[in-house]
Amino acid sequence: MITKILNTFLFCMLAMQLKAGWIIRERYTISDVQPLHENTIFIQNNFIKTVDGSFVTIFDLNKGELTLLNMQSNSYWSGSTKEYKREIIEITANKIKKESEELPENQREKYIELYENLKRDLENPAPVLHAELNIRVDMTKEHRVILNYEAIKYNLFIDEQLIEEIWLASRIKILDEIDLEKFRVFLNEISFGDMEFDHRASREYLHLLNFGYPLISREFTGNGEILTEVISVEKRPVAPYEFSVPEGFKRVSLIEFDVL
Repeated sequence: MITKILNTFLFCMLAMQLKAGWIIRERYTISDVQPLHENTIFIQNNFIKTVDGSFVTIFDLNKGELTLLNMQSNSYWSGSTKEYKREIIEITANKIKKESEELPENQREKYIELYENLKRDLENPAPVLHAELNIRVDMTKEHRVILNYEAIKYNLFIDEQLIEEIWLASRIKILDEIDLEKFRVFLNEISFGDMEFDHRASREYLHLLNFGYPLISREFTGNGEILTEVISVEKRPVAPYEFSVPEGFKRVSLIEFDVL
């Protein structure tokens, strides 16, 4: 009997280790203008949760569902990627229409065109494929130790212009916990407008996760330089409640959630 109990205990411990997720804390700033900002990411079993102050986002890659939580107002929105995109487009279209009505007649044409395009997307939804970008990824010979992880520097180019420098740590293997193709499809299904041209949702960029997790990222944009740094990494089981809506939270619409 003791042997059976011991074997069961060892089996449970092994199962917990196999299901161990990642908890990653990051900080970022934009061109030293904005103060340092921090968020925490939980990754386990095709769930990705990001905590950014009182705002929480949960991706369920298994079901293709997105959940948004407001920890201050104890409210949430949850639905499929298609429902999210449809509501966001509808909110955006109505906002554009309202703004256009406040403009002089000779300035409305561009707004009306945007509005008509968005309404057309609502009436005839089509599968979204991420815009093809001319991306090149170069692995450099630069190595350094960050948070006790060996990291290698990669440079990303779009149309031969350097857009991002990334230090990847191969020992942080988040793809043990998430399906990369499901993640790519998820990002594409919630994208519209300028988001469809975001290189971070491209196949080439996400493929970098095969080589490790970015501990430092320096992105060069037209609005300045965005620096993201991982400040702690922990590998341990994440409790299931972390990926669910807390008890007592009220469901609201996206427009009530004020996502724009």
